Amino acid sequence: MLDELSPDNRRRIGPYMTLARLGAGGMGEVFLARRPEVAGQNSLVAVKTLHPDLTRKPELRARFQREIAAVGAVSGTFLASLLACDAGAEPPWLATEFIPGPTLAEAVDAAGPLSEETVRALGVDLATALRAVHARRLLHRDIKPGNVLLSSGGPRLIDFGIAKALEGIELTTAGQVIGTPGYMSPEHLDTGTEMSSASDVFCLASVLAYASCGRGPFDGGQTESVLYRISRAEADLSGVPGGLRDVLAECLRLRAEDRPDLAQLIGLLDPGSAPYAWPSAVAALCERYEQDATRLAALPLPPFSDFSGTRPPDRAPIGKRSGRSKGTMTGLAVFGLALGVLGALLVPRLMPGHHAASPSTSASPSPSASASASASASGKPVPTAGSSGQAATKVAQPSAMAGADAGASGDFGSAALTVSALRTNWAPWHRDLGYRLGGCALGDGLYVCSRYDGGLVALDADNGVTSWSLDPRVPLNGRLGDAAVGAPALADGIAYTTDGTYTRAVRLRDHSILWEKQAEGGQIAVSVLPVGKTLVTYLVNADSPQIGGSGTTNTSALRANAADGGQELWTTPLKSAGTTPIALDDRLYAMSDQHLVMLETQHGAVTASAPAACSVLHGNGQWVICADTGAGKVESFGAQHLDGGRMLLDSAGQYLALGRSGLLIADGMNPGAYTAVDLATGRTVWSYQLPAEQTSKDTALLLAGSKVIDLTVASPGIIDLSQGTSASPKPEEGPQGWPGSRNDGGVSAGQPSAVLADGLLYAGFADGTVLSGYAPQ
Repeated sequence: MLDELSPDNRRRIGPYMTLARLGAGGMGEVFLARRPEVAGQNSLVAVKTLHPDLTRKPELRARFQREIAAVGAVSGTFLASLLACDAGAEPPWLATEFIPGPTLAEAVDAAGPLSEETVRALGVDLATALRAVHARRLLHRDIKPGNVLLSSGGPRLIDFGIAKALEGIELTTAGQVIGTPGYMSPEHLDTGTEMSSASDVFCLASVLAYASCGRGPFDGGQTESVLYRISRAEADLSGVPGGLRDVLAECLRLRAEDRPDLAQLIGLLDPGSAPYAWPSAVAALCERYEQDATRLAALPLPPFSDFSGTRPPDRAPIGKRSGRSKGTMTGLAVFGLALGVLGALLVPRLMPGHHAASPSTSASPSPSASASASASASGKPVPTAGSSGQAATKVAQPSAMAGADAGASGDFGSAALTVSALRTNWAPWHRDLGYRLGGCALGDGLYVCSRYDGGLVALDADNGVTSWSLDPRVPLNGRLGDAAVGAPALADGIAYTTDGTYTRAVRLRDHSILWEKQAEGGQIAVSVLPVGKTLVTYLVNADSPQIGGSGTTNTSALRANAADGGQELWTTPLKSAGTTPIALDDRLYAMSDQHLVMLETQHGAVTASAPAACSVLHGNGQWVICADTGAGKVESFGAQHLDGGRMLLDSAGQYLALGRSGLLIADGMNPGAYTAVDLATGRTVWSYQLPAEQTSKDTALLLAGSKVIDLTVASPGIIDLSQGTSASPKPEEGPQGWPGSRNDGGVSAGQPSAVLADGLLYAGFADGTVLSGYAPQ
């Protein structure tokens, strides 16, 4: 995907004019650039530079120079060719041919796993590329889905940043374990074992497993667990088609000498006479990349003499441009036009009306008459979006955050179940993304979910097609133990999120990063909380045992940044960890030193506290709820001064919802047990136990007026609170794709992160299941 250039990015690198940012890694950045003297799509190149602040480190400059040597040494049909380089420039750079197409990771994310025939053909091509690499006495050492580009002309293997000479000359620092967790070989982890071509075979097999089922053979759990399984070659190939599974198992043997060589692997993978073509959704992705590349190649650019600096030229005030020639001004105007056109091209390629149908989604671009008839037959309301004979009116996109509000009340309001008018392009949909998710939120026509690794994925709310995906700076996998990554907060067209290392403000329309702030001092950024024009990040010490750290003390902090620019406003340390803070109005509530504390958002000072043991906080109106999920105890406090602490329940579970009227709904210690408590009196209004076949250990409770929506992996349900003491959960059949409707019973789907809006339900499960359908009524 393309990102707009930031003010600090260079506009000229060697003989090339930079147009957009393609990506970044630990050592450098990659830009899309133009060769002014060449016409057409061939004028586009990918230029990689060493980070300017790393050029002062001789060992890193030397490593980059060796990367240039490695790329220049190899050539082949399925490799990106080196076009030019300058190892002595400031900063040093290399230019390779630009391949217009998605990475394998993007393609699988957007279109789902590839067929066995396609994976076999892909494997043959990549193995052929590796043979060309090995013929030059080099290893790649970082074969992963992100380093495989798919184009209409076939795949390309890219990025030789950690290549190694077969003769044993290290191209990286001695003793380092370098690679990508999940796509290493056992030899990567054993510094006493010499790596060989068999190591690349092992990594290639992991990539092909990912392509065939959407997950790597060692995925799952903390990074340490992943690396341990790799060191023992304990691959999980259960999702790989049977015919391909045996081939990949041979390549994933523990001992290098037991694996087939590349020639043997090509023979084992040979798809025979089967036609080789990308699935339609992947082919459509490639076509979109090519169309954008053609448009970019046609943009007018100013003469290089007009634009040779590292930053954009300053715009002189009107009336003070006499020192600049007319010709120069014309060139700059043309360049401004080019950037404007580029900005239009930076809009995600899979926007409504321009997306490819995905085989892993049941959605269609627009609801058909049959869809409406089906909805009507099911008893769901089918609103009229336009009058007879007229075009349907486009309805404004709704928004909803995880937990319903900054107080995590779960109360979405009575309007959330009202189907006033459906957007013209919406139809029920479901997806299986193939990777773990954290929390999700709805806004600007997108359903945006945090990935378990700290990245983001944005799905079109109308049809579930992936609009974009954003990788973390540093993968979060496992650093929070088994805890889910906090949901993004969406406001004013921006997603505020964290990848564990950085708090980020991400523009929703094109997923460009507007600002990001790093967690300092060994802390992990766990979640973000918007409070007016302030963004509060919850930072936890990485050694805290509460999140699985090896230390003995739980500490954390709240850091406030300006939402519009990221300027740091204040930081307040806390003597506890593991309890996510909440906000009511302009006040924050958190745990510190066995006390529930209240802080003012303006300056971060603690203004009230009360002794408490809270692992989960909820707030709404005049109440703050403190739940100790380990002991099953629930207390209520007055939100204004944290006074009047009252014990409400002593056998509650971990899922609660709090209505503004003061009605608390809680599940019980036993799955399927529910209790409603009136906070004003402390009286139990009703309690109920679901039958065993309708229960689930993973639950979400959502409030909407007089209704409670009870979500489990088994099925959704609804409780009508207007029935008073007679209220009881009523299970409903879930929307298509609901985990309980799958053959495995949905036992591994995990807790749903769900929102309600305009009579629709959007739900994301920990296992990667995401869907949208009518909310229970």
